[in-house]
Amino acid sequence: MVRRAILRNLPTATPPRGNRIMIIHSAEFKNLHGHLSLALKFRPDINVLIGINGTGKTSVLNAIAWILSPTSMHNGFQSAYWLSEFQFDEIRLTYSISDSTGHQIVCARRFEDHIAISLSGIESGPNIDNKFVIPVVPPPRAPFRERSKYVERNSDVERNSESIEREVLRQRDNPVLKQLDELQAPLYLPLNRRWMEEWAGPSSRRYRTRPIQVLTGIPVTEILTLAERAYRSEQAKIARLNDKLRSDMLVMLFDASQQPFIGTVPSVEEVTARRTAIVDILDSLDLDDVKTLSEQYFGRLKEIAAKLGGQELPKDFQTGLHADAWWTWITEGASFAVRIEQLMHLIENYQKKRERIARRSTSFLQSINDFLHGKKMVFSAEAELKVELPGARLVEGHHLSSGEMQLLILFAFLYFQSNHAQQPFVVLVDEPELSLHVAWQHRYVDSVREASPNGQFIIATHSPEITGSVEYEAIIDLGKMAMVPHA
Repeated sequence: MVRRAILRNLPTATPPRGNRIMIIHSAEFKNLHGHLSLALKFRPDINVLIGINGTGKTSVLNAIAWILSPTSMHNGFQSAYWLSEFQFDEIRLTYSISDSTGHQIVCARRFEDHIAISLSGIESGPNIDNKFVIPVVPPPRAPFRERSKYVERNSDVERNSESIEREVLRQRDNPVLKQLDELQAPLYLPLNRRWMEEWAGPSSRRYRTRPIQVLTGIPVTEILTLAERAYRSEQAKIARLNDKLRSDMLVMLFDASQQPFIGTVPSVEEVTARRTAIVDILDSLDLDDVKTLSEQYFGRLKEIAAKLGGQELPKDFQTGLHADAWWTWITEGASFAVRIEQLMHLIENYQKKRERIARRSTSFLQSINDFLHGKKMVFSAEAELKVELPGARLVEGHHLSSGEMQLLILFAFLYFQSNHAQQPFVVLVDEPELSLHVAWQHRYVDSVREASPNGQFIIATHSPEITGSVEYEAIIDLGKMAMVPHA
């Protein structure tokens, strides 16, 4: 109960204010785990960390995520708690943000009894603390363990984490902490991909059977809800677009001011082909009233075409064969070509606008469904994300495997988390191949780049399929770096 009360007051899971989007440029580590010293430079797009176990791939991702988002939850506890147990002398991250010029530096230094996090640009002074301090707690007497769905906490871990949470709460107005909270927190899909029940919240029941852990500035369920909200917004815009198309078509069909086009009468085949193209489109748009009028229109034209198809207006049309049909063509059907072309123009413009409105949700579904086999993600009639099984049976998200769920969260974040899909943000992924079929791995990087062309990805992997899909310059081989104790 004490811990829940503390968590309710922590500045966690808050969206970034002012869309202060981050790109990481470099990371320096001194005595990571007491023996690794690294200096890494990152590209603004794709970065792939490789190296055998023990070269620090996971530690690099953990450190970046925990320092940049100390109040986010990881494995049921605040990142600040995990940072307090992390062994290092100094970690320095250089980054830039979208609403300022130049680079900024966040630096974490470990002392005997505390960790001090500082930010460039925040100077000390009267009543100003330019460091965010995390106490170093003694290690638990019993090792940290996990059950299949919940963390099995021992009293030492619980006590230590509550101590740090209280200290973080006490410093909630600290300028360093506040500035970090204002940044767009990275999405982190760690090696231990678990989703804690208390973090996911009651709205996660649809996805709770296979829990997944991510580290980000907002809960996992909020990321998925963003996709559903965006889809509902798209559908509302499409409904308004449908209404406008219906109105424009009705005006066009009943417009008596059309200039007649006295030319060759279309053949029955031409009328039928145009009718099929237009009615099929109207069927797909669910515009039954416009379809009814169009059917009447085409029906009358077909009668005329059956008698006059392929002929031009003769000089003696008033007295010659089919005089009545020619009068009907002049009074009703002479504007056939004009009206049909206008109708097709309306529909083509509508389709372009509709595709533009639905582009994000359509691309999102295509991206995730490229990685699914024997099932696919769809939006239901209620605009909820569902899994469609063979036979068009819709079920909830617990029918996804943990790897499939990870991909769903990743693509939902990439397409819907930012206000605009083109905004840059940081995504950290540890060994995605563990939950990806080999056939999926070679297209993993291309898929995430397509989803977020301006996103920065830092991916740790052992997979040659993933490594082979990126430029050589994007690969950072930690095993070839000098890793010696830093004096």
